[in-house]
Amino acid sequence: MRPKRSTDSRTPRRNCRARWIAITLLLATISAGAQVRECTLVACSSGLGLTIRTAPTQGPSLELPPGHYRLDVVYDRQKTHCEFDIAAVRGSFEYSYCRRPDGGAHVELTMRHSVGYLSIGQVTPFDVLVVVSRDGQEIAREQFFPVYQSHYPNGPDCDPEPCLNAEATMIIPPPPYPD
Repeated sequence: MRPKRSTDSRTPRRNCRARWIAITLLLATISAGAQVRECTLVACSSGLGLTIRTAPTQGPSLELPPGHYRLDVVYDRQKTHCEFDIAAVRGSFEYSYCRRPDGGAHVELTMRHSVGYLSIGQVTPFDVLVVVSRDGQEIAREQFFPVYQSHYPNGPDCDPEPCLNAEATMIIPPPPYPD
């Protein structure tokens, strides 16, 4: 014999279904909140930054003497160069600036008497040779094998590949240079 049914047999089922829907929505909300990624729109630019400076001296001046300078840069079998002049004006805020596009990369140099910054962007060269000349005479030569650090400027798991950057320093011997 069958047990007697209540006249409103749907009420317990509705309550049970409503509870399952509420629990499912709650769990979906909690799990969605745990997976939210916060990403920024910071540009990801890989490359090598090279600080060029004169060696410390006993005298008061660390500045490069006036003249016409040329930087020859060879990286990953590609050659480029930048030329700049340093004026005879001492203690000024004048600087020489050189930017040269080269294939998919760019080489940019900013020089201000005693300190320069060479940037090789959009590529990550593993073998870099820099030769500095003044008035046609070589005054410094150095080869670099940069070690790149990877980082994600837009946040973890936001970029498909990391940005790769390396920094190095080239010391130019103090003057006097051959004329």
